[in-house]
Amino acid sequence: VQWYYFYVAGTRAGVPYTFNLTNFVKPKSLYNTGLRPLLYSTCSVQASGIGWRRAGTRVAYYRSGTRYTLTFTVTFDHDNDRCFFAHCYPYTFTDAQMFIAGLQADKARTGTFTRATLCRSLAGNAVEVLCISDPPLPPPS
Repeated sequence: VQWYYFYVAGTRAGVPYTFNLTNFVKPKSLYNTGLRPLLYSTCSVQASGIGWRRAGTRVAYYRSGTRYTLTFTVTFDHDNDRCFFAHCYPYTFTDAQMFIAGLQADKARTGTFTRATLCRSLAGNAVEVLCISDPPLPPPS
């Protein structure tokens, strides 16, 4: 597994925090070639509108027993911040709904898929099924 998403709260500005994420299974990682974790600071969003960004120093991915560990250090900019960390940019339910609505609004694509609600999640969100196919053939002339 090469994925994570978590938050920390009650941060202190200017203090370096080191995170060790364990139990990864991939033997190689882009973290050893320059990739850094994503950070979302709620204080930074309110102060400057800056959302998700790459952050962290001393990033390393290494073998630890039979598994692998990702370690990195972050120094927060704000006291009492709530900061989220992720391996990749989160793709929200709202993002998916907006993308599908855009497809439905595109006349050239409306014939290439159908959209149906399979069920509802525990949160009440529609769990949808998209059936994708070739566009319809033009009528014979």
